[in-house]
Amino acid sequence: MRDLVEAFIGGVTPAEHAMHSNRRFAIRQVITEYENMIRADGLGADDAIQPFVRQAKDRAFEEISRHSPDGVPTPEAEFYQDVFDELSTRSRVSIGEVKDGTFNVRVSVSSPLPHVVKDGFLSINVAQEWINSDLGNAIIRNVIAAHPK
Repeated sequence: MRDLVEAFIGGVTPAEHAMHSNRRFAIRQVITEYENMIRADGLGADDAIQPFVRQAKDRAFEEISRHSPDGVPTPEAEFYQDVFDELSTRSRVSIGEVKDGTFNVRVSVSSPLPHVVKDGFLSINVAQEWINSDLGNAIIRNVIAAHPK
């Protein structure tokens, strides 16, 4: 998993040069690419994706520290803060399959059951596109803000 996390950090770096509003979208896209790699490897999706996201968050935090000499964040530190923030949000999001064959997007909240923020997706890919969209991301962030852990 460590190699995958290092590859992620290298793979997300080109997003640093995107315009700020597009940068977060680009970061979400890279996170999704790595989630799909994990799914393609046949590992249990949530069982493998969540540990990856946690380790990638830790690694992004290391980069924030490394690029903040004397506690002053550089532009690189600010970029890795964006990566950390997107990973923090993603760590609370999952995609579940419903009995009718559709998928829903869930956010882990303080109650035992996750909060379904949107359902009726025909595939995981369509659900991921919604998660990565500005609208989907805003809805997810609002649910998280309303239900801090």
